[in-house]
Amino acid sequence: MRFKALDGWRGLAALLVAVYHLQFLNHFHELSFIRNSFLFVDFFFVLSGFVISYAYLDRLHSGLEIRQFIWRRIGRLWPLHVFVLLLFLGLEMTKLFIMSSGSDWSNANAPFTNEYSIPSFFSNFFLVQSLGLHDSFTWNYPSWSISVEFYTYLVFVLMTLLFKTNYLAKLALIIISLIIIYLFPHNFANATYNYGIFRCIAGFFAGVLTFNVYNYFKHKNFCIVYPTLIELSIVTLVFTFIALLANTKYSLLSPVLFALMIFIFANEKGIISRLLKTSFIQKLGKYSYSIYMMHAFILLLMSRSIFILEEKTNFKMYIPKDSPENPIDVPIYFIYNKYFMDLLTLIYLVILIYTASFTYRYIEKKGVALFKYLEHTHTITPKKLKLNE
Repeated sequence: MRFKALDGWRGLAALLVAVYHLQFLNHFHELSFIRNSFLFVDFFFVLSGFVISYAYLDRLHSGLEIRQFIWRRIGRLWPLHVFVLLLFLGLEMTKLFIMSSGSDWSNANAPFTNEYSIPSFFSNFFLVQSLGLHDSFTWNYPSWSISVEFYTYLVFVLMTLLFKTNYLAKLALIIISLIIIYLFPHNFANATYNYGIFRCIAGFFAGVLTFNVYNYFKHKNFCIVYPTLIELSIVTLVFTFIALLANTKYSLLSPVLFALMIFIFANEKGIISRLLKTSFIQKLGKYSYSIYMMHAFILLLMSRSIFILEEKTNFKMYIPKDSPENPIDVPIYFIYNKYFMDLLTLIYLVILIYTASFTYRYIEKKGVALFKYLEHTHTITPKKLKLNE
């Protein structure tokens, strides 16, 4: 069974995170909802806990089943992660070649320095980059969440073995994680490369508890009354929360809010659910992991291209971060007028979705198939097969 409405939300959330990182001064850039869309990463964490619980909560009993679970999660996350990491590596190699030949690389740092250092490459390769090893983002910065999510899977295995039906233990884990985030200075729920593991644990296990609640009511033939009104209400609440409270201490409540949203849309009864199940939105959901993982690389290529074009034409194309015209604290791109920037934003999204469709087909799916092949040819012996008959 697939939760198609939730798949649709996953795709939309991935696009919103991609737009959040887009430093274009267009007509909607300064909207507080867009500027705070980083919080949709917490939606991913809660949704992951929900769907992983649906798929595995009753299946993790033996050592073989646990190994299969971990192996399949590596196969789901790691191939695309490494592919994008190698794209960034290729860009740094290109920078090294160009700069070693005496040419300029458009105001960029020296190759393999700062966030693109060689040690951080290996920490990224082994998915440990967001476990407190670095004091900033490194390489493909969205992958910080993939790093912490993988290790949260291991916590999930441990909690399932020890406290499968002990909901208070899982609730305590959520509360402890949120307290840790609250006590340390890192912008509340926007913890990433430093305390992001606790942010992920809180969201993921909120999703686990949400599935427990959903599963309980499903067996009671529970039905949401006035589903369209309820869906409209929760969407309005989520959008308002993100717009107004994402950078406050109340952002720590986002796992609770997203858990409620996921519980409602898992029932798929209202008009918004029907819209989310349309073909285009479903494709976005299918490509969501690729959209999320590829957007930083595409943005880097676009920024390099703009810098090069600016140098060649002497036409100013960005506003420095310390300019009074700049509403944020990083350089922001602006060419001609906001309508032109709207067009560039649309082009960016089209390129991103098309690229994601490619990496989904040829990297994600092929990677999952490869790991399944390796699982069946190297990790399952006849004796193990007999135990599972």
